[in-house]
Amino acid sequence: MKRIVATIILSITLVSLTNGQDRQFKLSKKTGTLKVNIPGVTIEGYDGNEIVFSAPQLKNEEKDERAEGLRLVTGSGLTDNTGLNLSVRENAGVIDVDYVGKRAQEPIAIKVPNTMAVKVATTDVMNAGRRVDVKDFKGELEISVMYNAISLQNVTGPVNAKTIYGELTAIFASVVKGPVSLVSVYKFVDVSIPSGLKANVNLSSKNGNIYAADGLDIKREAPKEQKNSDGEDLTGLKEWSRSTDIIGTLNGGGVDLILKTGYGKIYLRKN
Repeated sequence: MKRIVATIILSITLVSLTNGQDRQFKLSKKTGTLKVNIPGVTIEGYDGNEIVFSAPQLKNEEKDERAEGLRLVTGSGLTDNTGLNLSVRENAGVIDVDYVGKRAQEPIAIKVPNTMAVKVATTDVMNAGRRVDVKDFKGELEISVMYNAISLQNVTGPVNAKTIYGELTAIFASVVKGPVSLVSVYKFVDVSIPSGLKANVNLSSKNGNIYAADGLDIKREAPKEQKNSDGEDLTGLKEWSRSTDIIGTLNGGGVDLILKTGYGKIYLRKN
C-alpha cells in the first residue's frame, strides 16, 4: 500500500511540474537562417543544436473544448504544426515562422543556436507597443519592424536593425563583428559599446542631439570640399535644416558602426 501511495504522489508531482512548464516545440537545426515573421518576440542565442520555441502554458479558461479533435485552418493556408499557434516551415535552408489564427498577442520565446543567422520582420499595427528582444546571440542578425521597439543585449553582430515607430537600445559584447547599422526613424537610439572598439563611425540625427560618453574620442574626418553653382566655397557648412552628422573613427577605425535617427536622439555609451 505504501508503494502505491508513493507512486500516486510521484505521479501528481510530475503532472504538476508539467502543467507549470511552458509549451515547447523543438526543431533539430544549427545552420541556416531563422526568419521570424511575428511581433514582440524574444530571441536568445545559445551553444546548442536545436531551435526551441516556447509559449506560456494555457490557462483553463483559454482552452476551447469545442475545438478538441479539430485543426485550425486559415485563409493563408498556414497550419499550426507546433502546438503553439505557430507555423514553422523550412525551404532551402530558410526556416519561416508565422502566427496562425488570432492569438498574435501570445508571447513567444525562441532559443537559437549561435551558429545560425536570424531575421525578424513585421509590420503588424495590431501589436504596436511590443518589443523585439534579442540577447546572448553571436550570429548575424537582421531586424526590420514598424511598431515594435528593439532591445539587443550582449550581441556581437553583424547587426542590421531598423524600427520606424519604436526606440532602439543595444548593449554589445566585448567582441563586436561588423558591420553594425542601428536605425530608429521616430525614436531614440541608445547604444553601449566596448571602450576599446575600433570602428568607423557614422552618427546622424536629423532633428535631435547626439551624446557620447567621456573617453569615446571620435576623430572626425576633414570635411570634403564643396562648392555651389557660383563657385562659392561651402566646405564644412550645412543648411540649418540638415542633420547633425558625425563621421570619423574610434581607436583608429575598424568595423562600420552606423547609428541614425530621424526625430529622436542618439546616446553612445561605453561598457
